[in-house]
Parts: sequence; structure tokens; C-alpha cells
Amino acid sequence: MSRVFISSLISYVFLLLAFLLLPNLALVLGGFYGFYVTYSALALLTALSLPLVALRRGLSSLDVYTSTSLALTLVVLYTALGFLWGFASRPRLEVSSLLVSLGIFLVQVLSVEVSRSLALGIPRGRRTVAVVLGVLAGMFIGRTLPAVLSYVGSLGTPSALLSVLNDVAFNLAVTLVHLYGGFVPAVAFRLVVDGYWRFSPLVLDTSSIGLAWAATSTLVYYGLALYLIYRSPTLRELGSSFRSRLGGLPARLREYLPQVATYAIAIAVLISIYLRIVPLVIVSGSMEPTLEVGDLVLVRLGVPADLPVGSVVAFRLNSTIVVHRLVGVRGGRLITKGDANPEPDPFPVYKESLVGVVVGKLPKVGLLALALRGGLTSFGLLPLAAATSVLLATLAIRRGR
Repeated sequence: MSRVFISSLISYVFLLLAFLLLPNLALVLGGFYGFYVTYSALALLTALSLPLVALRRGLSSLDVYTSTSLALTLVVLYTALGFLWGFASRPRLEVSSLLVSLGIFLVQVLSVEVSRSLALGIPRGRRTVAVVLGVLAGMFIGRTLPAVLSYVGSLGTPSALLSVLNDVAFNLAVTLVHLYGGFVPAVAFRLVVDGYWRFSPLVLDTSSIGLAWAATSTLVYYGLALYLIYRSPTLRELGSSFRSRLGGLPARLREYLPQVATYAIAIAVLISIYLRIVPLVIVSGSMEPTLEVGDLVLVRLGVPADLPVGSVVAFRLNSTIVVHRLVGVRGGRLITKGDANPEPDPFPVYKESLVGVVVGKLPKVGLLALALRGGLTSFGLLPLAAATSVLLATLAIRRGR
């Protein structure tokens, strides 16, 4: 081994150990001071390490555009699943809180991806070992040692094991983006996917799905990893089978139609997020004839100060969301009623339980979602996720030959 290689190897190992141990500083110092010092030190360490990895291009078969497109495709998938299982909303942050959260988020993502890239550079020429180190770096960098021990010690339970498999699948996919595209495409992928879960006011509600979501997301990430392994993908390749059926269209339109469709959906999702409008499917006939089963209603989140009587509102009732009409106000209680019901609702509705106001509807658009939801409830989510994963893997293998 050359002295340069040994020197770089030692520096990589030293930096990885620093990234691994630094979060424990918060436990030693404690309180807000410990939190502030830890993140300041982590940001400094990340900035000092960044020049070592920022220009890495991997195998140069995956660019920023492609990795971002893949991440946006996942966001579109999460949004589509939201039509089946519902959306969760987050309160809008003040500008100062948003900036602080954004800064912490950037430090977290960049520190993990810098560490992962350093780990990938340790075993020169041994890709399998590099991938294993990259996955481990993604799973454990950023955790305190007690958190790591608790994480490893919980592997005896099925739910924890499934959660670990989900972490492995996600980190395998991100590591492969590093391997094929380099540092910048991997960071772009993480910023889009993690940014959706961290900052989007509307996200897929996974609370009602439980372990099935962990299984579904694991197989989705596993399918993505297989696709990256067998064929370094672009959306152009991902949609080739679809374009082959569009023979009557001009060649250039066939070439870019899948990309245009993906970005159009992503832009629509972003507009919906910005306007804080969430779609809900009507599942009962209590609001007929105004709203019928299968109609898709658009609910603007939040409650205006001067909510007029007669508005159609969405509110939480236990673990469900009900869409009924506001027919009166009595003290601090709202009186609601389904248009098809002879009497007002017997349960109290308070302003704190309001989700938003219905601002539009798309007739019968939600019928497919209801049919799919019923089928998934009857047969479970795992077979569908497995079929999707196997299909992606099969397409990847066939195109890789």
C-alpha cells in the first residue's frame, strides 16, 4: 500500500469515529447547551470533511437529475397511497422555527451522507464491503451510543426486526445512489425524500397502517435497490415499456412523456402542499345528494376566524375524519349535520377538532381508491408490496441483460 492510501485510510477512519461519537456530547453536556454545542460541532466537522467527498462521482452512471427524479417518484407514490390510507397534517411553522429546523435538517442529512461517502472510500476496489459499510454508516451515524445499544437490543421482537429491515433497505438504496452517482446525487435524493417527511404540511398518514407500512416501504426500497443494482436507472429507461405502447405519438414526445407526467404530478403535489389542500374520499352517503360515495373532496386545512354557518367542514371524530355541514353554533360547540340525516349529529364537535373546510369536489374520482382500499383491507398490504417489488426487480434484471 502507498503512503498516500494509508494516510487517507487513517483520516477516513478517524473522521468516521468522530461522526459516530460526536452525538454523545449532547448526553455529556445535557440540556439546550449540549444540544447547541453538539450540532455546532457536527456542522463544523461536516464542513471540514465535505471537501474530501463533494466531488465524488461514483460510477458516473447516475446524475443529479435522475436521482432527484427517482426521489420525486417516491413522493408521488406516497401521495397516491395517501388517497388510500389518508393524509396527516402538520401545523405551519413560523419563519424563525422553520429556519432552525431547516438548518438542523441539513446538518443531519449532510453529516450522514458525508460519513457514508467516507465509509465507501475505505475498502478500495471491494464494492460489496463498501456497500455494507455504507449501509451501516447510514444506520448508526447520528445516534448516541445508548440509542445504538437499544436499537440492537430490540432485534428480538418482530416489529423491531421489521423496522431494522426497513432501515437496511432504505440505506441500501441510498448507498447504491452513492455508488452509481456519487455524493451530490445521493444528497439530492435524501433532501427530496427526507424533506417530504420532515417539512411537508401534508404527508401520508402511516399511523393507521402500522407494521404493514414498514413492510410496504421495505419492499419498495428493496425494489429500488434491485433496480439500481441491475440497471443504473433513468426515468427514460423506467418508462420504456410504457412508451413502447405509444407508437402513434411523435418520437420526442414518447421519449419525454413519462418524465413530464412525473414532474407534472410532483408540481401538483407541491401546489397542493403550498395551498394546504388535502383530498379526502367520501365513504358514506350521509351527505347525499351534495356529496356521494366515491366523490373526492378538497379540504383546505385550517379554520377561518369567521366560519359561516352552512359551510361543509371536515372534523376528527376519534380516529376518523367526518365531512358534514355546519348548521349552527351553540356556545363553544359546533352543530353539524349530514345533508341526508334527519337530525343533527348527536356528538359534540369543538373547534379544536376541525380539520378544515371543503372547497371543492371531484365527482366519483375516489371510487377506484375505495375499491383498492377494500381489496387491500381484505387481502393485506404485503402481497401487493411484494408483487410491486418483484415486478420492479424483474424489469431491472431483464433490462440489465
